[in-house]
Amino acid sequence: MSHNNVIITTDADCKHPQTWLKTIASFYEEKKSAFIAAPVALQNDSSVLQIFQALDFWFCRELQVLLFIRGFIPCATELILPMKKSL
Repeated sequence: MSHNNVIITTDADCKHPQTWLKTIASFYEEKKSAFIAAPVALQNDSSVLQIFQALDFWFCRELQVLLFIRGFIPCATELILPMKKSL
């Protein structure tokens, strides 16, 4: 069980810099956001998996934009997803 006010999720295959949790925590403390969508940088190793991930990532972004334009609130597809525990 979480003992703090923020829960942060991420995918198992993500690589993070050493200060990633500290950066998210300080942003949360400064902005008091209930939900934060953190950026994702894809690695470019030209493997089949990387190409598929890039296409999937692009498609999800485009779909979110189209849904938003049509008045729908799209779901988050971020790989790093901090949010307030109370949500």
